[in-house]
Amino acid sequence: MELVGATYLYTLATISITFVGFSTLFMIIRQTLGGAMSKFDVLLARNFLQLGFIAVVGSLLPPLLSLFSLHEPTIWRVASLFIAIFPLLFAVTYPTRRFAATGTRMPKLVWSAMFALYVSGGVLLLNAVGRPLAPGPGLFALGVSIIVFSSFQAFLNSLKFILSGVSGSPPSKSAAAPS
Repeated sequence: MELVGATYLYTLATISITFVGFSTLFMIIRQTLGGAMSKFDVLLARNFLQLGFIAVVGSLLPPLLSLFSLHEPTIWRVASLFIAIFPLLFAVTYPTRRFAATGTRMPKLVWSAMFALYVSGGVLLLNAVGRPLAPGPGLFALGVSIIVFSSFQAFLNSLKFILSGVSGSPPSKSAAAPS
């Protein structure tokens, strides 16, 4: 019997991999248009790859754990606890990594994206401890989906910067990307 929610998670993994490829192509397009890769460009590309692969691993981990004939609550607890680490770690370390790449502070829009990652980690941790619901696919899928959706939003916010062709200087506040 297939794990409840597996189809959604497989779809989420497919969407995430597609997004990683798509966002990477935009970075390559910028470079081919004559813009050299700045530190910020590299940070953006790395962020999209990291968040995308966090979502893929998160989506594939519960079906993998189900192959070991674990009870479903155990599958959701273990997967939730393991995956919660990554968006939280990403959000905690991002301000420092962004400052190192741009030399500027994060705009408010970027903080909202980091808040979404904190929410994702929080939802996953709640699922791991079984609060407010018993551990299951709903909260897990929500937590991983928030990672994917925040990646989409970050990409859309950074699109102006990616296609601007301006390289080597920090993005302006209006073009700053929350990723």
